[in-house]
Amino acid sequence: MGSAVNIGTWVILAVLLIFLIRGGYPVLLTIEAAQIIQMHIFLLLDPMPYLEFTFLNSMKYFHFTFFPSLFDKVLGDYSSPATPNQYLPFLNDTTFMRNCSAYVLLFAIMLFLLALFKFLSSRVTHRSKTFRKLCEVVYKDRVRFSFLNDTFWITFLYTVFFAMFQFKYTTTSNVWQIINLVFCSLTLALFASYMIFMLYLGFKYRKDVTEVPKKYSFLVNEPSSNTLEVPLRYLRKFLLCCALLIPSLQGQVICMMALNFCFFIYILFFKPSNSKLTNALTFLLELFYIGIEILFLVYFNVISKTNDIQYGFGLAFCIAQGVILVVLLIWTAYRGWMSFKDIGAIKEWLHNIENAKDFE
Repeated sequence: MGSAVNIGTWVILAVLLIFLIRGGYPVLLTIEAAQIIQMHIFLLLDPMPYLEFTFLNSMKYFHFTFFPSLFDKVLGDYSSPATPNQYLPFLNDTTFMRNCSAYVLLFAIMLFLLALFKFLSSRVTHRSKTFRKLCEVVYKDRVRFSFLNDTFWITFLYTVFFAMFQFKYTTTSNVWQIINLVFCSLTLALFASYMIFMLYLGFKYRKDVTEVPKKYSFLVNEPSSNTLEVPLRYLRKFLLCCALLIPSLQGQVICMMALNFCFFIYILFFKPSNSKLTNALTFLLELFYIGIEILFLVYFNVISKTNDIQYGFGLAFCIAQGVILVVLLIWTAYRGWMSFKDIGAIKEWLHNIENAKDFE
């Protein structure tokens, strides 16, 4: 099963990254859902149903953990003594420097793409005029501003969780412990500052969405009259990381349920998207999160966790999670395909290319 889920994860990521070129919201929402589901592996549950453990462990690539570790050689044999026993089957070390490569490399890739499209769209390159204008449109519409938000979005949960985790064991008896603590503190400050900045923007433009500058268009990537959804999703991610640091499973699950219920109420009353289908899907997604966490709580309270009971719960977890991911992927693929297929959108792109102006 693990191999099948691994292959599925690679395929899904490839499809999502292709559709990310034209439209951000469906892709980012699907990646967020997959990441939130995978973060349940950090619940202090022993034993976790084997099927569920295998499923969640195989989804780790949604956090882009396939990137090589940048600091393994310099850290040598050092490992954090604070790594819980429940994590050892899938994670040998919770040291931040061993688990931050994805965010460092993705930000490096983002900066490289920013420079590449800037160069290709400039008059310095000897490419054809049409190609240069195409690169200019892509740079202005997606790369210049949205790529930064996209990079924060897809790295937020994993990076913030491990940055926060370091403060559970803050000894400074070793030089690597000091370096690791400084690095994670700076990273946590960066991500928290970005979250606060997003909340500020959301509240600033909440009264009139038409006043949102183009550089902040990611606030309303989904056609919407509400600028608070994206900032509140960042806040929910941050608080979910806090919830996972609680030293008991009951506390973790109850806090996660409370957060998801609050977001469920927000979706129910504010209906942030202009699309009824999107609102219905996000509404269903929040109910799914709450249902999965109730199932974890029920499983935890089962006194005799026989093999048959573990198999039954594991199968229920996998089916529920698989179904919601398939639904999200179909929705994302449909939205992405329509954005590429839509004749009006293609005409608009061609018109923008033909009439592209020099950078301001």
